[in-house]
Amino acid sequence: MPGSNRLDLPPGRPGPGSVVKMNQVSSLSPCYANIKGPLAVAPMFLKNNRRIEALITVICLALLIFCLVERALRLAIAPALALAGLYAGRPAKPTGRLIFTAIARLRLIPATADTPPVIPEPPPLQANILALLDVDATRPR
Repeated sequence: MPGSNRLDLPPGRPGPGSVVKMNQVSSLSPCYANIKGPLAVAPMFLKNNRRIEALITVICLALLIFCLVERALRLAIAPALALAGLYAGRPAKPTGRLIFTAIARLRLIPATADTPPVIPEPPPLQANILALLDVDATRPR
């Protein structure tokens, strides 16, 4: 069907390459669900195409960061599939939304002339996430 979201497979019996393509498409879908969901932004009217392109670029970069953080944390906990305490104090499969919700309350003390920026003593879950993502709380970049 032209214009559908269906992945075009070769005619006849699909081979192993087709299954890999299908799995890749299905693994990307949850990431894009975040961009399609309800957004907490007021409607905006952009007056020219350059501003529209810039907004789409920023949204795509944010989605890329969202997916990369999710992937990095999943690779860090492998072969485990869940991270303890991530969802309402229970183990859960790390998703971008859960990860960013968990670290949303982190504070950053900005740098001054003689001291570097520092993250004050994070709670255990946030400290674990930062350690798994290889972020030093005493020397944030």
